[in-house]
Amino acid sequence: MAVASEITSEKLPEDSKFIIVPSEPQLHEGGSDSNSIAKFQNAAASQAKTSEASGAKQLGGRVLAVASGGGHWLEMCRLYPVFENLDVAFVSVSKAYAEQVPNHRFYTVRDVTRWDRWGLVVLAGQLLRILLIERPTVVITTGSAPGLFALTIAKLALRARTMWIDSIANCEQLSSSGMRARHVADVWLTQWPSLERPNGPAYWGAVL
Repeated sequence: MAVASEITSEKLPEDSKFIIVPSEPQLHEGGSDSNSIAKFQNAAASQAKTSEASGAKQLGGRVLAVASGGGHWLEMCRLYPVFENLDVAFVSVSKAYAEQVPNHRFYTVRDVTRWDRWGLVVLAGQLLRILLIERPTVVITTGSAPGLFALTIAKLALRARTMWIDSIANCEQLSSSGMRARHVADVWLTQWPSLERPNGPAYWGAVL
């Protein structure tokens, strides 16, 4: 998986509370946009502390990474090097996925759709429990419903910093969860340049 050392911050607003911190380069033979993944890496990898010089809050500390199954989980796995040397726990819908993130805490939640109202209630309860156990300073998700719920609860209950990366499958328009995520995501991203807008979502590249 690609991680590059060339870091730029042109997509961040001037009053952004995120600080981009360069990391050691790691080479990759695949076809991902390594510079864009580096942006994901450094938004997640900066330690949670206050910079006396800028007064801005850096991201990092304890991180919770949340993704549904299938492509959502695959995209999260492509970001795995982002979490190197960080205290990260993963959340998804299948216990089998735990084998893909060894040496990290892993939680399983109910796999639901937005039409499964009872399932959504159960999911919310599961995520609240996980968030209270982990108490992350940052929550990152590639979607869908579990990620949206996690960002919402984390923002309201813990005042955590949040990042939404809409799935690359949504090439014509953002997912319905992605549209709702704008209200609770500190960093709100699409993986298609044609979907970028001045007021968001931003485009930093693609993870696949």
